[in-house]
Amino acid sequence: AVRSLKLFCRFRFQYCSQPSLHPLVEDPNGCREVVALEHAAQHEAECPNRFVPCAWLGCGRKDIRFKDADRHSEE
Repeated sequence: AVRSLKLFCRFRFQYCSQPSLHPLVEDPNGCREVVALEHAAQHEAECPNRFVPCAWLGCGRKDIRFKDADRHSEE
């Protein structure tokens, strides 16, 4: 069944603001999970490797991994 199709987590790859224009580049620090299509959305919503914008207003970076956000805000 299609729902059981296995996918790489999309946070396996480097941040790209326009993914339709650029090829995916694997990030050695990205997520290593392979999940069934039916579970992909839930995994990606909770993935510690998901990208979040920096909480500091003066920064503007959008490529911070959730797991690194605290360390980034201390820099």
